[in-house]
Amino acid sequence: MPESCLVGSCLENIVFGVFDSEGEIDHTIHGKHHALSISALSGEKADKIMYMFDKGRCTVPMVQVPSEPKIFIFSAFHSGYPDLHICIKVNVVQAPKLNIATSIELLDRNLLVPSNEGLSERQDHSLCSPSLICILKSFVDYTAKLDDEVAELGYQVGQLERNLKILNYQRERIVEEILELKVLVDQQQLSQIHLLVNTKEHVRKQVEEQGNTAAAAFFHLFYANTIEGLQFDYVDDIIGVVALLGIVSDYKLSSILAEYLGETYMLAIVCKSYDTARELEKHSEDGAVNHNCALHAAAAAIGIRIQRRFNVICLEEIRPYEDPIYNDTQRKLAIPAPRFPSGEIPNGFLGYAVNLITLDSHHSNTRTASGFGLRETLFYQLFGKLQVYKTRAEMQQASSCINQAAVSLDGGIIVTSGIIVFGDCEPEIKFPVVPEFHGVISNSAMEILKQIEDKKAVLEAKNKEIEKKAQAHSKTLAKFHKKKEILCSLLPHL
Repeated sequence: MPESCLVGSCLENIVFGVFDSEGEIDHTIHGKHHALSISALSGEKADKIMYMFDKGRCTVPMVQVPSEPKIFIFSAFHSGYPDLHICIKVNVVQAPKLNIATSIELLDRNLLVPSNEGLSERQDHSLCSPSLICILKSFVDYTAKLDDEVAELGYQVGQLERNLKILNYQRERIVEEILELKVLVDQQQLSQIHLLVNTKEHVRKQVEEQGNTAAAAFFHLFYANTIEGLQFDYVDDIIGVVALLGIVSDYKLSSILAEYLGETYMLAIVCKSYDTARELEKHSEDGAVNHNCALHAAAAAIGIRIQRRFNVICLEEIRPYEDPIYNDTQRKLAIPAPRFPSGEIPNGFLGYAVNLITLDSHHSNTRTASGFGLRETLFYQLFGKLQVYKTRAEMQQASSCINQAAVSLDGGIIVTSGIIVFGDCEPEIKFPVVPEFHGVISNSAMEILKQIEDKKAVLEAKNKEIEKKAQAHSKTLAKFHKKKEILCSLLPHL
Protein backbone atom coordinates (compact mmCIF):
# COMPACT_ATOMS: atom_id res chain seq x y z
CA MET A 1 0.00 0.00 0.00
CA PRO A 2 1.57 3.36 -1.01
CA GLU A 3 2.10 5.99 1.67
CA SER A 4 0.71 8.67 -0.64
CA CYS A 5 -1.11 9.00 -3.95
CA LEU A 6 -2.45 11.74 -6.22
CA VAL A 7 -5.88 13.32 -5.76
CA GLY A 8 -8.60 11.69 -7.86
CA SER A 9 -6.54 8.56 -8.54
CA CYS A 10 -7.44 5.07 -7.38
CA LEU A 11 -5.82 2.23 -5.49
CA GLU A 12 -5.89 -0.89 -7.65
CA ASN A 13 -5.88 -4.64 -6.96
CA ILE A 14 -5.67 -4.47 -3.16
CA VAL A 15 -5.39 -8.01 -1.77
CA PHE A 16 -6.80 -8.70 1.70
CA GLY A 17 -6.22 -11.94 3.58
CA VAL A 18 -7.63 -13.60 6.70
CA PHE A 19 -5.03 -15.45 8.77
CA ASP A 20 -5.58 -18.15 11.38
CA SER A 21 -3.97 -18.29 14.83
CA GLU A 22 -0.83 -19.85 13.34
CA GLY A 23 -0.32 -17.03 10.87
CA GLU A 24 -1.47 -19.04 7.84
CA ILE A 25 -4.13 -18.01 5.32
CA ASP A 26 -7.48 -19.36 6.55
CA HIS A 27 -8.86 -21.31 3.57
CA THR A 28 -12.22 -21.84 5.30
CA ILE A 29 -13.06 -18.18 4.63
CA HIS A 30 -14.51 -18.99 1.22
CA GLY A 31 -17.74 -18.78 -0.79
CA LYS A 32 -20.91 -16.72 -0.88
CA HIS A 33 -21.20 -16.44 2.92
CA HIS A 34 -17.85 -14.68 3.19
CA ALA A 35 -17.66 -11.20 1.69
CA LEU A 36 -15.61 -8.08 2.28
CA SER A 37 -16.98 -4.54 2.41
CA ILE A 38 -15.20 -1.20 2.12
CA SER A 39 -16.29 1.72 4.29
CA ALA A 40 -14.78 5.21 4.07
CA LEU A 41 -14.12 6.77 7.48
CA SER A 42 -13.12 10.24 6.31
CA GLY A 43 -16.42 11.57 4.96
CA GLU A 44 -16.56 9.90 1.53
CA LYS A 45 -19.58 7.98 0.26
CA ALA A 46 -19.54 4.33 1.32
CA ASP A 47 -18.95 1.59 -1.26
CA LYS A 48 -22.00 -0.71 -1.31
CA ILE A 49 -20.27 -3.43 -3.36
CA MET A 50 -19.47 -6.78 -1.69
CA TYR A 51 -16.26 -8.59 -2.65
CA MET A 52 -16.23 -12.38 -2.29
CA PHE A 53 -13.42 -14.22 -0.47
CA ASP A 54 -11.61 -17.01 -2.31
CA LYS A 55 -9.87 -19.41 0.11
CA GLY A 56 -9.03 -16.71 2.61
CA ARG A 57 -8.09 -14.00 0.13
CA CYS A 58 -10.11 -11.19 -1.41
CA THR A 59 -9.01 -8.80 -4.15
CA VAL A 60 -10.59 -5.35 -4.35
CA PRO A 61 -10.04 -4.13 -7.94
CA MET A 62 -10.27 -0.41 -7.17
CA VAL A 63 -10.79 2.05 -4.33
CA GLN A 64 -11.47 5.64 -5.40
CA VAL A 65 -9.23 8.26 -3.77
CA PRO A 66 -10.75 11.67 -2.78
CA SER A 67 -10.46 14.59 -5.22
CA GLU A 68 -8.86 16.93 -2.69
CA PRO A 69 -5.64 16.67 -0.63
CA LYS A 70 -6.27 15.02 2.76
CA ILE A 71 -5.61 11.94 4.86
CA PHE A 72 -7.87 9.29 3.32
CA ILE A 73 -8.97 6.64 5.83
CA PHE A 74 -11.00 3.59 4.89
CA SER A 75 -11.88 0.33 6.57
CA ALA A 76 -12.11 -3.16 5.08
CA PHE A 77 -14.20 -5.65 7.07
CA HIS A 78 -15.84 -9.06 6.80
CA SER A 79 -19.57 -8.51 6.14
CA GLY A 80 -20.57 -11.26 8.57
CA TYR A 81 -17.85 -10.80 11.18
CA PRO A 82 -17.25 -7.06 11.73
CA ASP A 83 -14.44 -7.86 14.20
CA LEU A 84 -12.38 -8.97 11.20
CA HIS A 85 -11.38 -5.54 9.95
CA ILE A 86 -8.45 -3.31 9.12
CA CYS A 87 -8.12 0.49 8.83
CA ILE A 88 -5.90 1.94 6.11
CA LYS A 89 -4.56 5.50 5.89
CA VAL A 90 -3.28 7.06 2.68
CA ASN A 91 -1.93 10.59 2.27
CA VAL A 92 -3.66 12.17 -0.75
CA VAL A 93 -1.51 14.87 -2.37
CA GLN A 94 -2.03 17.40 -5.17
CA ALA A 95 -0.37 16.66 -8.51
CA PRO A 96 2.47 19.08 -9.38
CA LYS A 97 1.76 21.54 -12.19
CA LEU A 98 3.93 22.02 -15.26
CA ASN A 99 5.06 25.63 -15.72
CA ILE A 100 6.30 27.53 -18.71
CA ALA A 101 8.85 30.28 -18.02
CA THR A 102 7.09 33.59 -17.60
CA SER A 103 7.70 36.59 -19.79
CA ILE A 104 9.47 38.37 -16.93
CA GLU A 105 12.01 35.56 -16.64
CA LEU A 106 12.57 35.65 -20.39
CA LEU A 107 13.13 39.38 -20.31
CA ASP A 108 15.56 39.13 -17.40
CA ARG A 109 17.63 36.63 -19.37
CA ASN A 110 17.64 38.86 -22.47
CA LEU A 111 15.94 36.13 -24.48
CA LEU A 112 13.45 38.45 -26.09
CA VAL A 113 16.09 40.05 -28.37
CA PRO A 114 18.82 38.13 -30.24
CA SER A 115 22.41 39.00 -29.24
CA ASN A 116 24.54 41.20 -31.53
CA GLU A 117 28.20 41.95 -30.76
CA GLY A 118 28.08 45.17 -32.76
CA LEU A 119 25.34 46.72 -30.65
CA SER A 120 25.90 48.61 -27.44
CA GLU A 121 23.82 47.89 -24.32
CA ARG A 122 21.77 51.00 -25.09
CA GLN A 123 21.21 49.91 -28.69
CA ASP A 124 20.41 46.36 -27.50
CA HIS A 125 17.62 47.64 -25.30
CA SER A 126 16.40 50.02 -27.96
CA LEU A 127 15.43 47.03 -30.12
CA CYS A 128 12.84 46.12 -27.49
CA SER A 129 10.22 48.82 -27.84
CA PRO A 130 7.60 48.98 -25.05
CA SER A 131 4.86 47.86 -27.41
CA LEU A 132 6.89 44.84 -28.56
CA ILE A 133 7.72 43.87 -25.00
CA CYS A 134 4.03 44.14 -24.10
CA ILE A 135 3.03 41.91 -27.02
CA LEU A 136 5.70 39.33 -26.18
CA LYS A 137 4.74 39.30 -22.52
CA SER A 138 1.08 38.81 -23.44
CA PHE A 139 2.02 35.97 -25.80
CA VAL A 140 4.08 34.15 -23.18
CA ASP A 141 1.48 34.73 -20.47
CA TYR A 142 -1.26 33.41 -22.75
CA THR A 143 0.81 30.34 -23.59
CA ALA A 144 1.53 29.68 -19.92
CA LYS A 145 -2.16 30.00 -19.09
CA LEU A 146 -3.06 27.69 -21.97
CA ASP A 147 -0.52 25.16 -20.71
CA ASP A 148 -2.15 25.24 -17.27
CA GLU A 149 -5.58 24.73 -18.84
CA VAL A 150 -4.34 21.76 -20.89
CA ALA A 151 -2.77 20.23 -17.78
CA GLU A 152 -5.99 20.73 -15.80
CA LEU A 153 -8.16 19.27 -18.59
CA GLY A 154 -5.79 16.32 -18.90
CA TYR A 155 -6.12 15.72 -15.18
CA GLN A 156 -9.93 15.92 -15.42
CA VAL A 157 -9.98 13.47 -18.34
CA GLY A 158 -7.85 11.02 -16.38
CA GLN A 159 -10.03 11.36 -13.31
CA LEU A 160 -13.22 10.81 -15.33
CA GLU A 161 -11.70 7.73 -16.97
CA ARG A 162 -10.79 6.32 -13.57
CA ASN A 163 -14.29 7.05 -12.30
CA LEU A 164 -15.85 5.33 -15.32
CA LYS A 165 -13.62 2.31 -14.79
CA ILE A 166 -14.77 2.03 -11.18
CA LEU A 167 -18.44 2.62 -12.05
CA ASN A 168 -18.39 0.00 -14.82
CA TYR A 169 -16.85 -2.52 -12.45
CA GLN A 170 -19.49 -1.73 -9.83
CA ARG A 171 -22.24 -2.12 -12.44
CA GLU A 172 -20.89 -5.52 -13.49
CA ARG A 173 -20.72 -6.60 -9.85
CA ILE A 174 -24.35 -5.57 -9.22
CA VAL A 175 -25.49 -7.54 -12.30
CA GLU A 176 -23.58 -10.58 -10.99
CA GLU A 177 -25.21 -10.22 -7.57
CA ILE A 178 -28.68 -10.10 -9.16
CA LEU A 179 -27.91 -13.28 -11.12
CA GLU A 180 -26.61 -14.96 -7.95
CA LEU A 181 -29.88 -14.12 -6.18
CA LYS A 182 -31.98 -15.51 -9.04
CA VAL A 183 -30.15 -18.85 -8.78
CA LEU A 184 -31.53 -19.22 -5.24
CA VAL A 185 -35.16 -19.32 -6.48
CA ASP A 186 -36.82 -22.21 -8.32
CA GLN A 187 -37.91 -21.67 -11.92
CA GLN A 188 -41.66 -21.29 -11.28
CA GLN A 189 -41.18 -18.68 -8.58
CA LEU A 190 -38.47 -16.98 -10.65
CA SER A 191 -40.94 -16.42 -13.51
CA GLN A 192 -43.37 -14.85 -11.03
CA ILE A 193 -40.60 -12.64 -9.63
CA HIS A 194 -39.67 -11.53 -13.16
CA LEU A 195 -43.30 -10.66 -13.87
CA LEU A 196 -43.70 -8.77 -10.59
CA VAL A 197 -40.47 -6.79 -11.00
CA ASN A 198 -41.28 -5.88 -14.61
CA THR A 199 -44.88 -4.93 -13.76
CA LYS A 200 -43.82 -2.68 -10.90
CA GLU A 201 -41.15 -1.17 -13.12
CA HIS A 202 -43.80 -0.39 -15.75
CA VAL A 203 -46.05 1.32 -13.19
CA ARG A 204 -43.13 3.29 -11.77
CA LYS A 205 -42.18 4.61 -15.21
CA GLN A 206 -45.81 5.59 -15.82
CA VAL A 207 -45.73 7.58 -12.59
CA GLU A 208 -42.45 9.23 -13.61
CA GLU A 209 -44.11 10.31 -16.87
CA GLN A 210 -46.86 12.15 -14.99
CA GLY A 211 -45.27 15.50 -15.75
CA ASN A 212 -44.71 17.95 -12.95
CA THR A 213 -46.16 15.95 -10.07
CA ALA A 214 -44.75 15.30 -6.62
CA ALA A 215 -44.95 11.53 -7.19
CA ALA A 216 -42.90 11.79 -10.40
CA ALA A 217 -40.34 13.95 -8.61
CA PHE A 218 -40.15 11.46 -5.73
CA PHE A 219 -39.39 8.52 -8.02
CA HIS A 220 -36.85 10.46 -10.09
CA LEU A 221 -35.05 11.47 -6.90
CA PHE A 222 -35.29 8.03 -5.30
CA TYR A 223 -34.07 6.01 -8.28
CA ALA A 224 -31.34 8.52 -9.11
CA ASN A 225 -30.11 7.91 -5.54
CA THR A 226 -30.50 11.62 -4.76
CA ILE A 227 -33.43 11.46 -2.35
CA GLU A 228 -30.93 12.75 0.22
CA GLY A 229 -31.16 16.01 -1.70
CA LEU A 230 -34.31 16.75 0.29
CA GLN A 231 -31.93 17.61 3.13
CA PHE A 232 -34.03 16.83 6.17
CA ASP A 233 -33.97 14.28 8.95
CA TYR A 234 -37.02 12.22 7.98
CA VAL A 235 -36.09 10.74 4.59
CA ASP A 236 -36.26 7.17 5.95
CA ASP A 237 -39.85 7.80 7.09
CA ILE A 238 -41.07 8.32 3.51
CA ILE A 239 -42.66 4.99 2.55
CA GLY A 240 -43.55 5.57 -1.10
CA VAL A 241 -46.41 6.26 -3.50
CA VAL A 242 -49.80 4.53 -3.09
CA ALA A 243 -49.76 3.01 -6.60
CA LEU A 244 -46.69 0.91 -5.77
CA LEU A 245 -47.48 -0.12 -2.21
CA GLY A 246 -49.95 -2.83 -3.22
CA ILE A 247 -50.28 -5.61 -5.81
CA VAL A 248 -53.43 -7.29 -7.16
CA SER A 249 -54.01 -10.54 -9.03
CA ASP A 250 -56.51 -9.33 -11.65
CA TYR A 251 -56.26 -6.62 -14.33
CA LYS A 252 -59.93 -5.64 -14.04
CA LEU A 253 -59.58 -5.35 -10.27
CA SER A 254 -56.52 -3.13 -10.67
CA SER A 255 -58.39 -0.85 -13.05
CA ILE A 256 -61.59 -0.48 -11.00
CA LEU A 257 -59.75 0.11 -7.71
CA ALA A 258 -57.57 2.77 -9.36
CA GLU A 259 -60.67 4.43 -10.82
CA TYR A 260 -62.44 4.33 -7.45
CA LEU A 261 -59.50 6.05 -5.70
CA GLY A 262 -58.76 8.48 -8.51
CA GLU A 263 -55.34 9.63 -9.69
CA THR A 264 -54.93 12.08 -6.79
CA TYR A 265 -54.87 9.26 -4.24
CA MET A 266 -53.02 6.80 -6.50
CA LEU A 267 -50.19 9.36 -6.68
CA ALA A 268 -50.33 10.30 -2.99
CA ILE A 269 -47.04 10.14 -1.08
CA VAL A 270 -47.18 8.00 2.06
CA CYS A 271 -45.04 8.72 5.10
CA LYS A 272 -45.04 7.60 8.71
CA SER A 273 -45.67 10.82 10.61
CA TYR A 274 -46.98 14.36 10.32
CA ASP A 275 -43.49 15.62 11.20
CA THR A 276 -42.22 13.96 8.02
CA ALA A 277 -45.08 15.36 5.94
CA ARG A 278 -44.38 18.92 7.11
CA GLU A 279 -40.78 18.62 5.91
CA LEU A 280 -41.91 17.93 2.34
CA GLU A 281 -43.11 21.50 1.85
CA LYS A 282 -42.31 24.86 3.44
CA HIS A 283 -44.38 28.06 3.43
CA SER A 284 -43.68 31.76 3.73
CA GLU A 285 -45.25 33.95 6.40
CA ASP A 286 -48.20 34.78 4.15
CA GLY A 287 -48.90 31.07 3.60
CA ALA A 288 -47.52 30.85 0.04
CA VAL A 289 -45.56 27.75 -0.97
CA ASN A 290 -41.79 28.26 -0.82
CA HIS A 291 -40.52 26.61 -4.01
CA ASN A 292 -36.90 27.06 -2.92
CA CYS A 293 -37.11 24.52 -0.10
CA ALA A 294 -37.77 20.84 0.58
CA LEU A 295 -39.30 18.61 -2.14
CA HIS A 296 -39.96 21.56 -4.48
CA ALA A 297 -36.27 22.56 -4.48
CA ALA A 298 -35.02 18.98 -4.89
CA ALA A 299 -37.44 18.46 -7.80
CA ALA A 300 -36.40 21.73 -9.46
CA ALA A 301 -32.76 20.59 -9.29
CA ILE A 302 -33.62 17.68 -11.62
CA GLY A 303 -35.81 19.77 -13.94
CA ILE A 304 -39.24 19.10 -12.41
CA ARG A 305 -41.45 21.95 -11.23
CA ILE A 306 -44.28 20.65 -9.09
CA GLN A 307 -47.34 22.52 -10.36
CA ARG A 308 -50.20 20.49 -8.90
CA ARG A 309 -51.41 20.02 -5.38
CA PHE A 310 -50.48 16.62 -3.96
CA ASN A 311 -51.77 14.49 -1.11
CA VAL A 312 -49.51 13.23 1.66
CA ILE A 313 -50.88 10.42 3.83
CA CYS A 314 -49.52 10.21 7.40
CA LEU A 315 -49.88 6.71 8.84
CA GLU A 316 -49.55 7.78 12.47
CA GLU A 317 -52.51 10.17 12.04
CA ILE A 318 -54.85 7.51 10.63
CA ARG A 319 -57.39 5.85 12.88
CA PRO A 320 -56.60 2.18 12.18
CA TYR A 321 -58.84 -0.86 11.89
CA GLU A 322 -58.73 -2.31 15.41
CA ASP A 323 -60.97 -5.37 15.08
CA PRO A 324 -59.55 -8.90 14.69
CA ILE A 325 -56.97 -9.65 12.01
CA TYR A 326 -56.43 -13.03 10.35
CA ASN A 327 -53.24 -14.73 11.50
CA ASP A 328 -51.47 -14.78 8.14
CA THR A 329 -48.41 -13.09 6.65
CA GLN A 330 -50.58 -10.50 4.89
CA ARG A 331 -52.53 -9.60 8.08
CA LYS A 332 -55.91 -9.50 6.33
CA LEU A 333 -58.76 -7.84 8.17
CA ALA A 334 -61.44 -10.12 9.63
CA ILE A 335 -64.37 -8.07 8.32
CA PRO A 336 -67.62 -10.10 8.30
CA ALA A 337 -68.96 -10.81 4.82
CA PRO A 338 -72.17 -8.97 3.80
CA ARG A 339 -75.31 -11.04 4.22
CA PHE A 340 -78.98 -10.85 3.36
CA PRO A 341 -81.49 -11.10 6.22
CA SER A 342 -81.68 -14.80 5.35
CA GLY A 343 -78.00 -15.14 6.22
CA GLU A 344 -76.85 -15.78 2.64
CA ILE A 345 -73.80 -14.05 1.17
CA PRO A 346 -74.69 -12.15 -2.06
CA ASN A 347 -73.83 -13.88 -5.33
CA GLY A 348 -70.73 -12.50 -7.02
CA PHE A 349 -69.22 -11.08 -3.81
CA LEU A 350 -65.42 -11.45 -4.19
CA GLY A 351 -64.31 -9.81 -0.97
CA TYR A 352 -63.41 -6.46 0.49
CA ALA A 353 -60.99 -4.33 -1.53
CA VAL A 354 -58.78 -3.80 1.53
CA ASN A 355 -58.15 -7.58 1.63
CA LEU A 356 -57.78 -8.07 -2.14
CA ILE A 357 -54.59 -6.00 -2.10
CA THR A 358 -51.31 -7.86 -1.52
CA LEU A 359 -48.82 -5.69 0.36
CA ASP A 360 -45.61 -4.80 -1.47
CA SER A 361 -42.71 -7.00 -0.32
CA HIS A 362 -40.71 -3.99 0.88
CA HIS A 363 -43.45 -2.94 3.28
CA SER A 364 -45.18 -6.14 4.42
CA ASN A 365 -43.58 -5.57 7.84
CA THR A 366 -43.93 -1.78 7.96
CA ARG A 367 -45.54 -0.77 11.25
CA THR A 368 -46.64 2.40 13.01
CA ALA A 369 -45.42 3.18 16.52
CA SER A 370 -48.53 1.37 17.80
CA GLY A 371 -47.80 -1.73 15.72
CA PHE A 372 -50.33 -1.29 12.92
CA GLY A 373 -49.40 -2.26 9.34
CA LEU A 374 -50.25 -0.73 5.97
CA ARG A 375 -53.44 -2.75 5.60
CA GLU A 376 -54.96 -1.60 8.90
CA THR A 377 -53.94 2.02 8.28
CA LEU A 378 -53.31 3.11 4.69
CA PHE A 379 -55.54 0.73 2.73
CA TYR A 380 -58.33 0.72 5.32
CA GLN A 381 -58.30 4.53 5.18
CA LEU A 382 -58.48 4.48 1.37
CA PHE A 383 -60.98 1.65 0.84
CA GLY A 384 -62.74 1.18 4.17
CA LYS A 385 -65.29 -1.62 3.70
CA LEU A 386 -65.50 -1.23 -0.08
CA GLN A 387 -67.12 -4.41 -1.45
CA VAL A 388 -66.02 -5.97 -4.74
CA TYR A 389 -68.44 -7.90 -6.97
CA LYS A 390 -67.97 -9.80 -10.19
CA THR A 391 -70.68 -7.97 -12.20
CA ARG A 392 -72.84 -4.84 -12.04
CA ALA A 393 -75.98 -6.95 -11.95
CA GLU A 394 -74.77 -8.90 -8.91
CA MET A 395 -73.70 -5.67 -7.22
CA GLN A 396 -77.13 -4.12 -7.79
CA GLN A 397 -78.87 -7.22 -6.46
CA ALA A 398 -76.79 -6.89 -3.28
CA SER A 399 -77.58 -3.18 -2.81
CA SER A 400 -79.36 -3.80 0.49
CA CYS A 401 -76.14 -5.36 1.85
CA ILE A 402 -73.88 -2.47 0.81
CA ASN A 403 -73.34 -0.23 3.82
CA GLN A 404 -70.52 1.91 2.45
CA ALA A 405 -69.51 1.50 -1.22
CA ALA A 406 -69.04 -1.17 -3.86
CA VAL A 407 -67.42 -1.80 -7.24
CA SER A 408 -67.69 -4.54 -9.85
CA LEU A 409 -65.04 -5.94 -12.16
CA ASP A 410 -67.05 -4.91 -15.23
CA GLY A 411 -66.88 -1.22 -14.23
CA GLY A 412 -69.75 -0.59 -11.84
CA ILE A 413 -69.22 1.87 -8.98
CA ILE A 414 -71.51 2.74 -6.08
CA VAL A 415 -69.77 5.62 -4.30
CA THR A 416 -72.16 5.63 -1.35
CA SER A 417 -75.79 4.86 -0.70
CA GLY A 418 -77.83 6.53 -3.45
CA ILE A 419 -74.88 7.64 -5.61
CA ILE A 420 -74.00 5.51 -8.66
CA VAL A 421 -71.25 6.29 -11.19
CA PHE A 422 -72.06 5.74 -14.89
CA GLY A 423 -69.93 5.87 -18.02
CA ASP A 424 -66.52 4.29 -18.45
CA CYS A 425 -62.92 5.26 -17.86
CA GLU A 426 -59.54 3.56 -18.14
CA PRO A 427 -57.17 5.04 -15.53
CA GLU A 428 -53.58 5.51 -16.59
CA ILE A 429 -52.04 4.76 -13.20
CA LYS A 430 -53.09 1.36 -11.83
CA PHE A 431 -51.84 -1.11 -9.25
CA PRO A 432 -49.25 -3.66 -10.46
CA VAL A 433 -50.87 -6.95 -11.52
CA VAL A 434 -49.42 -10.44 -11.03
CA PRO A 435 -51.99 -13.19 -11.77
CA GLU A 436 -52.28 -15.92 -9.10
CA PHE A 437 -49.73 -14.04 -7.04
CA HIS A 438 -50.97 -15.04 -3.58
CA GLY A 439 -50.15 -18.74 -3.53
CA VAL A 440 -47.03 -18.94 -5.66
CA ILE A 441 -44.22 -16.88 -4.14
CA SER A 442 -42.88 -18.14 -0.80
CA ASN A 443 -41.69 -15.91 2.03
CA SER A 444 -38.04 -16.70 1.25
CA ALA A 445 -38.61 -15.87 -2.41
CA MET A 446 -40.29 -12.61 -1.39
CA GLU A 447 -37.20 -11.67 0.60
CA ILE A 448 -35.03 -12.42 -2.44
CA LEU A 449 -37.43 -10.36 -4.56
CA LYS A 450 -36.91 -7.43 -2.20
CA GLN A 451 -33.13 -7.76 -2.54
CA ILE A 452 -33.39 -7.98 -6.35
CA GLU A 453 -35.55 -4.84 -6.49
CA ASP A 454 -33.13 -2.98 -4.22
CA LYS A 455 -30.19 -3.95 -6.39
CA LYS A 456 -32.08 -3.04 -9.58
CA ALA A 457 -32.71 0.42 -8.13
CA VAL A 458 -28.98 0.75 -7.40
CA LEU A 459 -28.20 -0.55 -10.90
CA GLU A 460 -30.47 2.03 -12.54
CA ALA A 461 -28.85 4.81 -10.53
CA LYS A 462 -25.43 3.47 -11.49
CA ASN A 463 -26.37 3.42 -15.20
CA LYS A 464 -27.51 7.04 -15.01
CA GLU A 465 -24.28 8.00 -13.25
CA ILE A 466 -22.21 6.21 -15.91
CA GLU A 467 -24.14 7.98 -18.68
CA LYS A 468 -23.57 11.34 -17.00
CA LYS A 469 -19.84 10.68 -16.47
CA ALA A 470 -19.44 9.43 -20.06
CA GLN A 471 -20.98 12.63 -21.43
CA ALA A 472 -18.71 14.72 -19.20
CA HIS A 473 -15.71 12.68 -20.37
CA SER A 474 -16.54 13.24 -24.06
CA LYS A 475 -16.94 16.99 -23.59
CA THR A 476 -13.80 17.34 -21.47
CA LEU A 477 -11.75 15.22 -23.88
CA ALA A 478 -12.87 17.36 -26.83
CA LYS A 479 -11.83 20.54 -24.95
CA PHE A 480 -8.50 18.93 -24.06
CA HIS A 481 -7.67 18.05 -27.69
CA LYS A 482 -8.73 21.49 -28.94
CA LYS A 483 -6.62 23.42 -26.42
CA LYS A 484 -3.70 21.01 -26.79
CA GLU A 485 -3.73 21.57 -30.57
CA ILE A 486 -3.60 25.34 -30.04
CA LEU A 487 -0.79 24.99 -27.49
CA CYS A 488 1.28 22.77 -29.79
CA SER A 489 0.95 25.33 -32.58
CA LEU A 490 2.26 28.10 -30.26
CA LEU A 491 5.16 26.31 -28.56
CA PRO A 492 7.58 26.49 -31.57
CA HIS A 493 7.34 30.31 -31.45
CA LEU A 494 8.60 30.59 -27.87
